[in-house]
Amino acid sequence: MIQVALKDLTLTQLMEALPYLVTEGNQETYIYNVQFDETDERVPGKSYWLKIDKMQVSWGEGESTDPEATSFQIMRGSVDTILAMQVEGLRAATNLMILGYIFPSDIPKAEAWFRILQIGEKAVVDALAKAGCAVTDPTIPLLQELSLG
Repeated sequence: MIQVALKDLTLTQLMEALPYLVTEGNQETYIYNVQFDETDERVPGKSYWLKIDKMQVSWGEGESTDPEATSFQIMRGSVDTILAMQVEGLRAATNLMILGYIFPSDIPKAEAWFRILQIGEKAVVDALAKAGCAVTDPTIPLLQELSLG
């Protein structure tokens, strides 16, 4: 098992944990095109597609051509932005939108994320463990900036 602090988590590690975050019994399907304005060693590509189809999760680099895909632009914060929303839910997403960190093309479809995936630090840490990452430090510095941590 890989030891990792949440502040060092890569996008790949987070995506590998997403199947373990799907809400039990989910029957919905959503496709997201996630674009990153900032890339680094944690997020090497500019865009990724993500499909949550009932209880299955698939993802890859580039964008989905599915007309139902929702664009989700992450302008600041990289993986920490996604983690903040996954841990704190809509409260973090609202703050991130107001502060210019994120921009979803379809707010109701973006909000579905918080219904079809489990939210909370324990859920994230447990999902990462199932994906082979033991969290050594659950601190997400961005949550301090948002006055949520």
